[in-house]
Amino acid sequence: MKQDTNLRADAQQTRRRLIEVGLEQFGRLGFGAASTRALATAAEANLGAIKYHFDGKEGLYLAVAEHIAEQMHTALSPMIEAVQTQLSSASPAGAISAETARATLRKIASGMVQLIAANPQTVLWMRFILREQAEPTQAFEIVYAKVMQPMHMLLSTLVAAITGDVPESDAAKLKAFALIGQIIFFRVAHAAVVRRMGWQTIGAAEAEEIEMALHLIIDGLPPTFAQRETR
Repeated sequence: MKQDTNLRADAQQTRRRLIEVGLEQFGRLGFGAASTRALATAAEANLGAIKYHFDGKEGLYLAVAEHIAEQMHTALSPMIEAVQTQLSSASPAGAISAETARATLRKIASGMVQLIAANPQTVLWMRFILREQAEPTQAFEIVYAKVMQPMHMLLSTLVAAITGDVPESDAAKLKAFALIGQIIFFRVAHAAVVRRMGWQTIGAAEAEEIEMALHLIIDGLPPTFAQRETR
């Protein structure tokens, strides 16, 4: 019994190591250039472990995508659920004031800065995701469905509450994408940001400055003409 337990624990550790190595090598080299032999060697596993745990390299690749999606979902879900509760309790249903939407959007932007720009771990996530943006595979569908779509829908709803756009209109969607893009820029253009700002890295103090800049942008989102007329 104890031997079986140890074997299962060893198998789980091997699976985790393969995912960690896959995250690094797939992000850095891409799916095609990352060889199964190199993946197994880096994970200190035998070559058959990839077939055993994932049914091959493609299965490992998709498991890495699931891992990224799960990590991001875990980090972002408290914010998503809090806003969804706020919207469901609003009267009429789904309607919140522009002021409440701005305050909520500022909190989410701060959380995303901490997760994406100030967290070194996300370097590996973003490498993988950016490759999938360039050449989408089934892995993109995993990350999109679990993280990208729900977060974007939430941001579109909040933006619409501020500007008066319809939440699922092109205008609201594009404004939400523009906001997300500004946050992601601080990760994908990390070298340019720290060089231009004279920073050594993006740590807690630097992240706070980024948050303040984003808050000003959010505060500057204009209401529609109809909203301005009613003030």
